[in-house]
Amino acid sequence: MLAPHGVEQQTMLHAVFAEKKLTDVPAYHALLKLFTTLEVIRWPVLQSSYGAEMAAQTDVFGGAAAAKRMEDLNQRVVEHNILVIRKYYRWALFLASKLHTPHSSACGDAACNFASKTTSQGFVR
Repeated sequence: MLAPHGVEQQTMLHAVFAEKKLTDVPAYHALLKLFTTLEVIRWPVLQSSYGAEMAAQTDVFGGAAAAKRMEDLNQRVVEHNILVIRKYYRWALFLASKLHTPHSSACGDAACNFASKTTSQGFVR
């Protein structure tokens, strides 16, 4: 989970999540489920739900590297959330294109225009 988002990271994440033995450790299974579903992860909820468990893992979240690893995890949560929002945004654009008629714009409001502008300027890919 701490690796930057990419094909290899996603492949490994889904492979570990599919491992049957992981269900023997419900906290880890639930944490991985957060990263394998198309739902936004709220950082404060993740911290309150899994903070004690992560703090107990001193080999990963202890010592001098603890702050950096928590920062990396926070970054992974942000990346996950951006990807989830991007998928829903693309789905909304697809639906809007199917609803478009010559006399009206299905995506004419200010929010849709803003979202379209931020995507085309590279803020969301």
